[in-house]
Amino acid sequence: MRTPEERIRAVYARAEELTRARERRKTGFLGAGGVLLALCLVLVISAAGMPHLGGTATMYGGATLLYENAGGYVLVAVLAFMAGAVITAILMKKHFKNQNDKRM
Repeated sequence: MRTPEERIRAVYARAEELTRARERRKTGFLGAGGVLLALCLVLVISAAGMPHLGGTATMYGGATLLYENAGGYVLVAVLAFMAGAVITAILMKKHFKNQNDKRM
């Protein structure tokens, strides 16, 4: 038979395990969303560069961001922003975890 202190420690350990699992799930969903956004951006930029039939001038047939091959720069800028956001989130998570460890 376990003592009340052991049961309390087991409850806290299980709560911590559930919290970590929830955080991993959240991180996974955010990562999948970021990858999906990047994929959509690549598809939109590549589709915008394709010639379309229409009544507009050829310069405006695609996205104006693709004029003079600027689409690659836009893609790199968005990917750099996403990388910065991910790195910031990881560092903030680590910082908050260290603060919580110091309190206990």
